Amino acid sequence: MLVNGGGLGLSPFLEVLCSQMFEIVTERILTTKTKLMT
Repeated sequence: MLVNGGGLGLSPFLEVLCSQMFEIVTERILTTKTKLMT
């Protein structure tokens, strides 16, 4: 899937999806950290 031309069709979509997932994960980690600190 990723070998064929790096999956040109799905590359942008996967990049956006990964970035959104990363943001959500970081937000959850930050919120849990703040909850634990207080």
